[in-house]
Amino acid sequence: SVFCFILKLLSGFGPFRRHLVNSSWEAAKELSKIGLGDDVSLHIMELPVAYGKAKERVCKAWATLQPQLMIHLGLASSSKAIILEQCGKNKFYTEPDVCGFCPEHGCCLPKGPESIESLINMKKVWKNVCLEEIDIIFSRDAGSTNQSLSYGAFKTRKCWQGAMFRLRQC
Repeated sequence: SVFCFILKLLSGFGPFRRHLVNSSWEAAKELSKIGLGDDVSLHIMELPVAYGKAKERVCKAWATLQPQLMIHLGLASSSKAIILEQCGKNKFYTEPDVCGFCPEHGCCLPKGPESIESLINMKKVWKNVCLEEIDIIFSRDAGSTNQSLSYGAFKTRKCWQGAMFRLRQC
């Protein structure tokens, strides 16, 4: 028999602003404990809420681990739902990271594409996932700073083997 081994990387973000504990990192740790089955190797990493540092760590993880899929969990503190993001945007980021840095002209990657699309059809995922007592929303507007932190790591790719989820604050 053939054994299929899938390597996935799941990231959550570290503390920022008034969030001393980031729900996205807590969710990543819980998923690591639960596991995704015997045929899935799940690696988790905490990303700092800092543009340059997050980009550096994500690029290093792609190069060293070479995962088939990378999932970024972010925090949407104002939302009561889990948000499935179809794309990440490159512009309009005006909030500084935890180091006080803000991308020049609000652009994560100066010569990068306007947005990057996930190869995963998040709308299809949204239509097929049902969780009791938890709302799930499909979005084409990754408007949070955390998601832009991930964007910079994908360089000039038009699409990527990854997904972005924003979680509600617990």
